[in-house]
Amino acid sequence: MLNKDIFGFKMIFVLVKLSRFVTPKEQEVLLKDLNYKLRDYSNKVRVKNDPWGSRYRILISIVDNISFTREIIDTIMLNPGVNNLIEFQQKTFETRIDSLSQLMRILIEYIKSKTDENTVNINFHALGRVPFHKKAILDRLKKKGIKNDQQADFKLYLEVKQGQEALDNKGGIQLRIGKKFIRQSNHHLSQFPTPILVLYSPYTVQEVSDFFRLALTFKTQIILTNENNKVEDIIQEVEKTYFKGITKVSFEITDSLESLMKKMSTSKFFGFSLWGNSPIADLNNKYLAKKRSPEDFLFLFGNEETGLPLWVRDKIPIFHIGQKASEPLRASQAAAYAFGIMRI
Repeated sequence: MLNKDIFGFKMIFVLVKLSRFVTPKEQEVLLKDLNYKLRDYSNKVRVKNDPWGSRYRILISIVDNISFTREIIDTIMLNPGVNNLIEFQQKTFETRIDSLSQLMRILIEYIKSKTDENTVNINFHALGRVPFHKKAILDRLKKKGIKNDQQADFKLYLEVKQGQEALDNKGGIQLRIGKKFIRQSNHHLSQFPTPILVLYSPYTVQEVSDFFRLALTFKTQIILTNENNKVEDIIQEVEKTYFKGITKVSFEITDSLESLMKKMSTSKFFGFSLWGNSPIADLNNKYLAKKRSPEDFLFLFGNEETGLPLWVRDKIPIFHIGQKASEPLRASQAAAYAFGIMRI
């Protein structure tokens, strides 16, 4: 545990979380780079691997007679490999607790000191085995009128770890409570809303999981049609063996493409295929410019076994992607290409 008064001042602490692609060697380079850059704001800064878990985690201690400004946050966040960061005040950094009741008292006091809202976005992380879980915390907060909402502006970070006392069977949990900051996007927003992606009767785990990744990356919805009666089994296989973030994906299963098109008859469907007749350059100006919400249009892609059925090709515009070839793009690749055309 860090000495909180090592510089003769109270401290603030910043936990920097790195992306999973960062190697140990790159993490050491990033650690030195952050140490160098933060010297512009204070000469009383320490940067080290987090003792609670060194992989993908860097811990920064800063004397708190300087303001933890947006400029300092951006100095940290703009480094390649940094995913997000959490600011901890000294009072709520590695506090020792003995019970869930004690944790709740500290947590509620912290929330009320930081925001007037009764809705917060709670991020909970337990290191090792602790005698309570996230649901117990959320249930008790709800009884106090504080709700958890992933869309809330205030992002609360709660991390708990067995203390040495707990490891020695003497009780004791260490607690960190802080405010989470995520990377701000500098990308220009597309003039078009992100469309819903429809995958026709998929057969493989690969194609479904690839579409789920698109859904997470582009914050869109996926619809899977189930003409082959295999989709439920594929979803189970995806969840079990391939894609761990499935609970974060917005998706639904419908019995058939035909029924979906009837149900959403006021929406516009667009297909994409190597054998399409419409130039994809027409997608934006000719077809999408008058649409105002994601529900107005859906992008339709065929599966890897049969592609799109012929009857669909006579009913909706099918856009041409690429040159004629014996091996067309995967559906997820075609969807990513279409999003690129839209500059999403």
